Amino acid sequence: MITFDEQIQKDFDDVVKHSQDYLFINNDKINTTPIFDLWKTNKYDIYRLFGNKLIVETDVPVEFKLTEDKSKKELHRFLDCLRYNFNVESLIKFISAQSLEAVFSNRVGTGYEYQETKVPKGMKLSKAFKYFVEDEGQLRVIQDVFSEMIQKNKVCGKLCISIHPLDYLSTSETTHNWRSCHALDGEYRAGGLAYMCDKTTVVCYIKSDEDAVLPRFPRHIKWNDKKWRMLLHMEEAGQRLMIAGRQYPMEIDGARDLVKDMINRLKVERYGYTPPFNDHSFVAWNDEHFNSFTSSDLSNPEEVKYTTKPYRYINGLISAMSTFVKTPKSQTLHYNDVLLSHVYPYPHVTWETNRSFGIVPKVHIGYDGVPCVCCGEEPICNSETFACRSCNCADDSYCCDYCGSSVDEDEVMYVEFDDSYICPRCFHEHYLTCANCGYTMPRQDAIFNTEIGDFVCHVCNFEANNATSNSAPVPDEQAIHQAIRAIPIDNQPGDVPFDITPDSVQQLTADISEMVNERIVDLLSQMPLTTTLNSYRF
Repeated sequence: MITFDEQIQKDFDDVVKHSQDYLFINNDKINTTPIFDLWKTNKYDIYRLFGNKLIVETDVPVEFKLTEDKSKKELHRFLDCLRYNFNVESLIKFISAQSLEAVFSNRVGTGYEYQETKVPKGMKLSKAFKYFVEDEGQLRVIQDVFSEMIQKNKVCGKLCISIHPLDYLSTSETTHNWRSCHALDGEYRAGGLAYMCDKTTVVCYIKSDEDAVLPRFPRHIKWNDKKWRMLLHMEEAGQRLMIAGRQYPMEIDGARDLVKDMINRLKVERYGYTPPFNDHSFVAWNDEHFNSFTSSDLSNPEEVKYTTKPYRYINGLISAMSTFVKTPKSQTLHYNDVLLSHVYPYPHVTWETNRSFGIVPKVHIGYDGVPCVCCGEEPICNSETFACRSCNCADDSYCCDYCGSSVDEDEVMYVEFDDSYICPRCFHEHYLTCANCGYTMPRQDAIFNTEIGDFVCHVCNFEANNATSNSAPVPDEQAIHQAIRAIPIDNQPGDVPFDITPDSVQQLTADISEMVNERIVDLLSQMPLTTTLNSYRF
């Protein structure tokens, strides 16, 4: 197992207590030993590859610049921000009149006249913004956004690849004006713990010259300040395959290539590979994908078949990403950019040159069942906390029955339909309230009624559509829900959901007569033949 200084765990605990202080208001108990035990065991192979080090870094600082195309994209994104958020067309014209090199050098490359003002060549570009933006508050915001953009054009510092626990906590903690959902106050804040406990994930980053007090770290702990970051996922069985995660705050091809070269060098040092006869170096990064196949059916050889997900070619194997990228089966604590990102839909992949897989390799990203940092026994209940359900909820609060998060008494939402207490976010994601009668129902049960112009329950939908007709009494909506939910149905794999419709009610009643109590039979018999209950499925 990995050997490490005990101070690392003490610093780790201090960061957890500082950043997740709400968990320790009434009880300062913290137990991260189970997490460290998993880390020591699961990261051992990578630790050996790193030469028994937690962090491997370049000897000297490296410098990367964006390509011209990527610089243009950053500039266009900035100009769109000015156009749609600030409506400063005169400033947009001024910036557009400058060369790309001048913009990213923050210098006026071409003299410019605006109204009665002459902007001289050589002046600091961001300082000239004051001639086009009168509001001082707006001007400061625009200058800050511009500063962030030009900082992306050139990144300099030592490149590190790390399995250090503090680097998993600081995956998205930086003073360089970027963040992701894995920040310590983010919606996937527990993702760093999931990466720390798995067998595959390494944190790659370019750091500042000096360590810094990071945004959600205690002041007595200074740590690596990440200018750029990328997660690297390595196949656990011999590190034959690597997947590059999304890069923050921008994509730098050269940094990704250097990470691969560093891993190649470590493999030579660790295993003594001598190319070309037993070359185990990695091929160039590959993001090629395809969404269609040409049929080999002899009866119709030209037919093109399309897939619902992109397939990848990996060292002689053709497979969907979801086939060789595996995630936890239960609660996923991290946001899986490799499978889910719309910004980075085709992750870069590389594999060893002379290694045949035979079968599709598996890369398990994230750990299933990361222990609670408080009790160390139960698993963390959701991605927005470091605690299990019991430790996450204080005595004077509720636990959301949907996601397990702690909810204050004045914020919790009670759903009578299934007798549950729900946090506001889950309530708005999974439930709707009838616009007519106020009845709360699952979203899939709601019907949009064109007469009312909003979502309503089945009862109100029926009443609105039959307002002028003499119809039979309408059964109570909630009673129908509760009664149907109470039917003991033994669903089998492959069963097709059955809709209760006017044409099928009589047959359905006959088929399930042995299971349905008198209350259900009475309720169904009250329904007018014009009623459709499409959402009641068995």
